[in-house]
Amino acid sequence: GLAGAADAYKEGVQYRLVESPQRITPGDKVEVAEFFSYGCHVCFDIEPHLESWIKANAAQVDFVRVTHGPDFFRRSWGAYGQAYYALETLGAADKINAPLFKAIHQDKERLDSESRMADFVARQGIDKKAFTAAYDSFAVRTKLKQAQAQWERFGILLLGTPAFVVNGRYIVSPGFQQQVTDRTAKLTETLKVIDYLV
Repeated sequence: GLAGAADAYKEGVQYRLVESPQRITPGDKVEVAEFFSYGCHVCFDIEPHLESWIKANAAQVDFVRVTHGPDFFRRSWGAYGQAYYALETLGAADKINAPLFKAIHQDKERLDSESRMADFVARQGIDKKAFTAAYDSFAVRTKLKQAQAQWERFGILLLGTPAFVVNGRYIVSPGFQQQVTDRTAKLTETLKVIDYLV
């Protein structure tokens, strides 16, 4: 039961405290933010588990995704973050998540430029002109700047992705779940720790 889980998860082990807690978005529900990159294979692996988790917890959780700017980690990944925020401004990010992850990790498509990304989203039924206009828009640049600030504030670069921030207060990562050795178990265990914190 819950008491068992509570005993199993310890602050500083399965999750860490944020020094100066602060939510990313205002709201009444508990906020769970995923810091991710389309280039990250663990983000790809956790995505199906995460999709079900988001659906199951929609009533009590505000789920937010935070990705990265153009100069992140690997330069070739620059287009990923910008594309995500462009799609988000078009209201199409959720629709594209699964196909985009699959294209990059399973089909090994090179989507490392604006033009390649625009061709890809067009194939998914997104208006190419609208995507291109959004890609370099002020709104997207603003989101990228805000995202950068969040990555720095929570120290995500040091932790790696995916990392989850619960209500701006706790950080959870598959890498913290040393109590399980199996790779898939690390992913599902991560979501259990989030459940416990929520």
